[in-house]
Amino acid sequence: MVNKTIKRAPIVRPSLFLTFLLLSGWLYSQRLSNYYSSFPQENGTLYFLKTDHKFAGPNNKTTLKFDITYLSTGDSATLNFSYFDNKLQKIEQLTWHVADTLFTAKTSMLFTEPRKNNWEHRYTCQLSFQALVTIFAAPQAKLALQVKQEQIVLEPSRKNWQKQSDILSQLLSMIAINR
Repeated sequence: MVNKTIKRAPIVRPSLFLTFLLLSGWLYSQRLSNYYSSFPQENGTLYFLKTDHKFAGPNNKTTLKFDITYLSTGDSATLNFSYFDNKLQKIEQLTWHVADTLFTAKTSMLFTEPRKNNWEHRYTCQLSFQALVTIFAAPQAKLALQVKQEQIVLEPSRKNWQKQSDILSQLLSMIAINR
């Protein structure tokens, strides 16, 4: 009896594996491009970093979302954030807690308006580019908002932080190389 089986499996398997790796790398890079926009300016490149970070307060009754704007010739970035709460608040400063390090920034109000059953408080602040690199390289972080004599502590879910901080770290590395 003659075995007429063609043995192509050793060639097919590595090529399928290589194709899978290339395709998954392409899909990942496509996904990364969904998180930023860049615009050439006379004095550098303006980057707008969109995030899906969502920080929640106690009992998930308060939330915070943010985006980052950075001009490549500068040392600091603008962090704009929306804080949602059922009470009107005047936020004086924002503090990132990363391991044993604190990054604090004074805030300026952009607007406050009603959104469904909450108030949207839109604020802006400045953080150094290096502070952002440190914050998003950390395995975990939390935010604290200073409101009068009270601090409101907000934390992301661990899974959300890992995914989003990895994306932002890659974007910040790309920006640093292109400066």
